[in-house]
Amino acid sequence: MCEREAKLQRLNVLRKAVPSCSKSSLAAILDHIAEHGLPELNNRKQMREAAEQQLKASATYGPAIFHKNFLKSDGGTVSLPMVNFYTALSAACKVKGSFSQCLLSSLAGKPTGVDTPWNLILYSDECLPANALGRAAKKVWVVYAAFKEFGRQALSHTQHWLVLGIVRSSIVATLEGHMGQVMKVLLEHIFSNNVASPLVGVLLHGPGSELIRLHFQIGFFVQDGASQKVTFGLKGDSGSNYCLKCCDQIVFPLEAEEDEEKAVLKTICKKDMVLTTDEEALKSFDRLSAKKGVCTPQEFQQWEQCTGWTFSHEGILASPCLRNWLQPCSQYVHDYMHGMASNGCLNIGMFLVLEHLQSEGLPAWSAMQDMISMWHFPQALHKVGALSSLFTSAKVESYRKAGKLKVTASEVLCLYPILQHHVQMIENKGGKSAATQAFLNLCHMMDLLLATSIGGVNGLLLDTAAENVLASFKLAKWGNFCIKKFHWMLHYGDELEAHEMLLPCWTMERKHKDITLLATRVQNLKNFEEGLLVEVLSQQLHHISQWQREEASLEKKHLAPKKLVAWLHEYLGLRSNDIFSSKCIVLLGGGVASVNDVVLLSSGTKWEAGQMLLNFAIGRETWSLLKCFVLQTYDSKSGKALWHSTDQWVTVPAAHILAAVIYSQCQAGYLTLIPYHLR
Repeated sequence: MCEREAKLQRLNVLRKAVPSCSKSSLAAILDHIAEHGLPELNNRKQMREAAEQQLKASATYGPAIFHKNFLKSDGGTVSLPMVNFYTALSAACKVKGSFSQCLLSSLAGKPTGVDTPWNLILYSDECLPANALGRAAKKVWVVYAAFKEFGRQALSHTQHWLVLGIVRSSIVATLEGHMGQVMKVLLEHIFSNNVASPLVGVLLHGPGSELIRLHFQIGFFVQDGASQKVTFGLKGDSGSNYCLKCCDQIVFPLEAEEDEEKAVLKTICKKDMVLTTDEEALKSFDRLSAKKGVCTPQEFQQWEQCTGWTFSHEGILASPCLRNWLQPCSQYVHDYMHGMASNGCLNIGMFLVLEHLQSEGLPAWSAMQDMISMWHFPQALHKVGALSSLFTSAKVESYRKAGKLKVTASEVLCLYPILQHHVQMIENKGGKSAATQAFLNLCHMMDLLLATSIGGVNGLLLDTAAENVLASFKLAKWGNFCIKKFHWMLHYGDELEAHEMLLPCWTMERKHKDITLLATRVQNLKNFEEGLLVEVLSQQLHHISQWQREEASLEKKHLAPKKLVAWLHEYLGLRSNDIFSSKCIVLLGGGVASVNDVVLLSSGTKWEAGQMLLNFAIGRETWSLLKCFVLQTYDSKSGKALWHSTDQWVTVPAAHILAAVIYSQCQAGYLTLIPYHLR
């Protein structure tokens, strides 16, 4: 006992003597040292040198980071570091890991050529490292890129997105054209480069010395509204014609309304829209450019107001060498995560239906706290937080002032199925109204958008659902709440048909965490961008060196405890010295299921259900032990299934598990909400 106490105190002294880090981080460091030994070089300068050396070794198409002079609004210049896309791409391909495996498998399914180029996806957004309530000195703009041909599932993994640039927001604000100039420089580097060209094909080498020639073009930009506004040089909501894709999409502010967001949409039917072509958009920009310096500043402002452009000679549309690559209308894709769930349509719709139910004499707001506590969410959503705390009296009062639920996109994803079920129950008991129907139409729209990642949804379905939402909001007299994001719904169908996918920004928002984690620790603001890029690119190469999960697998692989090994031997007859276990498994579709989750699994007819008890793997085969459920009733329209729990358990291949679901345990059994794509 004394020996153990001494060992514990030695560990405690180590924890207190080194800079603060989590217990999990320190345990991982010690495990790595125990397995691989203590590095001979270990000070901070040598760590930086090691990261730089790693990047130099990968400089196939020149240095991994290049510097470019940017024009400032005051006429001066500033030199900023950017990522050499071709070197970053080449380095990612050479590493034996997830990126190269994804690239090679995608090329096998769709080879590239001069006439069959791949499509590059570009994303930009702001993220805030360090204390969100403190000084925003480290707030940065980031740019990521990936290829559409990787497929929807692969694009949901952050390691398949390459970092192209990181610039502090305080510097971007001083640039002529703001982020438009940054995007222009990056695009010119990629598509007007003397070293490599996507027209003739970029030569890459795989991890096994495979020769790859990759042809590609600009596929589309996926961003929130503010990011696309500065990328394309749009006036956005402040312009008379705020929608780039429409010729006449004008909104009319309500009488005595100062908030420009609260306006009445002109068009609520697809057939009434007059769509803009790429050629018309470019000609419109050129006409505005011709007016610069010819008319007075006041007249030029009116031209900008009417056309919807914010003109800059440093914008991407003003670049002659990018004109052959840019198709502003076709490449402009709305992100439904921001459109629906981030201060979007569902935030407004949930607020309105709760206010309606409250006005009808139901304690809608207070009931939400009790109702949410009755439901159990998959463990993958446990980081979202305590949802019942979102409906305190103080919170409700702030929602009423804002006219919407001020909650995050992740919280919206958790809340809307519960409220959807609640409203359906009210309608079944005779409480149907124009307001409840409008809300359910909005939920159906979100169901369809989420199901686009699986398939089975086409543009016509989205167009019909969007028209139903707008018509029912008008019927419910909620038209004045239809902010411009409601108009985005009329474009989702066309964008799905044009690009064969709708790509929400959840993955890229998760990738922000990698940037913020590293940026928070960087203290040298003088060389902030370059120092951060070195760390980010080095970390990126490490991440993509991890094996791609081609099949369902354990999320974190640990040697199984002795008790579990003994149990598997006694009850399943399994004998092996290499049995691994994990609380969570990664599913075929990219989702996660955890112990105690209620999951659906494929069967010969439709699906079955059970509660996950444990997960284990032997070699490449992953298995889950489930407590069996028996289906009692199922409503395919609402997606509600009632199950009876049994004392039986079954071992199933993890590849057969479809999804973890939201459930509520009651006297009748387990009530589950079936995802739309599985109904």
